[in-house]
Amino acid sequence: MSDMRSRDTAGGMWAAGVSAFAGIVLATISVFEILEAIAASSVFMAVPPMYYKLLDEPQFVAATKSWTRPRLFTCGSAPIRS
Repeated sequence: MSDMRSRDTAGGMWAAGVSAFAGIVLATISVFEILEAIAASSVFMAVPPMYYKLLDEPQFVAATKSWTRPRLFTCGSAPIRS
């Protein structure tokens, strides 16, 4: 049982680190590069500001129409605005 909790904690900390790193990456990499990376991935994990930034980009909708690999999009750390 303690092994399971350790893995859950490590997974949560890894996800938090990836989200923090992704926020930095989003500010320094072009949206085109991010959309290409999402297209090549099966899971995309982000915080709400990253989703807002992507949704504000005109090429986002066009890019999503050609995606075949992404299967899961997750969001954490704050509520998503309506």
